[in-house]
Amino acid sequence: MVADSQGTQPPNGEKVMESVPTRPTWASQARGAALASAPAALMAGIVILIVLAFLATLAFVGVIDAVFILQRWPSAYLPLWSGPLWNSLFLTIASYVIGFAVAVPLGVVRAYGVGKTRNPIAFLFYAPVTGYVHAIRGTPFFVQLWLVFFVVIEAAPRLNILGWNVYFWAGLLALTLNTIGYQSEVFRGGFQAVGQGQIEAAKALGLRGPQVFLHITLPQGLRLITLPLTNEFIALFKASTIVSYISVYELFVWAENLGVRFGHPIEGFLMISLYYLLINIPLSRGITYVERRLRIPGLGTQPGGESFAFRFLGRSDETRRVIGWSRGQPIRARSGLRQTSNGFAQVPTGSRGRLVPAGRQQPRDGDEDRPVPTGLPATTATPERGLPTS
Repeated sequence: MVADSQGTQPPNGEKVMESVPTRPTWASQARGAALASAPAALMAGIVILIVLAFLATLAFVGVIDAVFILQRWPSAYLPLWSGPLWNSLFLTIASYVIGFAVAVPLGVVRAYGVGKTRNPIAFLFYAPVTGYVHAIRGTPFFVQLWLVFFVVIEAAPRLNILGWNVYFWAGLLALTLNTIGYQSEVFRGGFQAVGQGQIEAAKALGLRGPQVFLHITLPQGLRLITLPLTNEFIALFKASTIVSYISVYELFVWAENLGVRFGHPIEGFLMISLYYLLINIPLSRGITYVERRLRIPGLGTQPGGESFAFRFLGRSDETRRVIGWSRGQPIRARSGLRQTSNGFAQVPTGSRGRLVPAGRQQPRDGDEDRPVPTGLPATTATPERGLPTS
């Protein structure tokens, strides 16, 4: 027999199961993630084999020139550091890093603006920041690119820094302004997802606002938005092809030149597609693995690793074991409550006795159906004066 949280024994000396929460080990997490990703990996492998078989068929019938692809493949990243692939990567990485640095304070303003603070400075910044974010997210990047291009051309038509002309810097500025708007919303969601109770506890310990943000809000918020930030980087990398319309030499222009000069448009755009896949897919899978390893249990949604049945049917092996044990036990052994004739448990409250399903604790205001932790007796209810206790 085990005692409840107040040191008393269960009613009538009946036994209850003892539940000791344990944190899953790294090996169990990795094993669960591998089992969960096995069906997806199998489907991905089948799709890759189908695509390769299709491309091999096209090469066999003469639609695709495989020799031309092998000859021109290195020209995307040669000369080193100045080829079209490096230009695309530099545009993406530089705009993303600058946008990250600017989006953090904008996300703070969006998360703790009007209605959440009495700071007049934050109140003055909230309206323009919100307007900027809505303007960026509400207009196509193609329109933003041309608007920035004409403004830069009018302001500095002979701009040339580090060997890059005005067209390159206009494209970089357009990408930066675009990703600032999207990253600001990502940070806003991450900051607001941090539990308010943790912030109040930190203030109760004497931490000031900046200290709470640096030690509580920012670290936990970054863990929650790792995947959205990765998605933004991938989307920005793909959007970098649009700057080709203002004569920036990058992957899209390289593939277009292969089609115009050599008469191989299919091969050119097939190669650029392969370059994007070879960069985006490993990046996405790698960040997903890092996010699972760094995730704090109980913070946000749980990491992957659930079985196929759990993700599609909502039931796991642990759920089935708990349900099977619960059905085989009397109500009193499961919850420590008195059983009525209709299969419900009688829970005395301060004003009246209420009927709740067996295995659930005493209802509270706004929390009518909160389940009892597995294996713990629900003995927190205080019997009303004059009512029997067994």
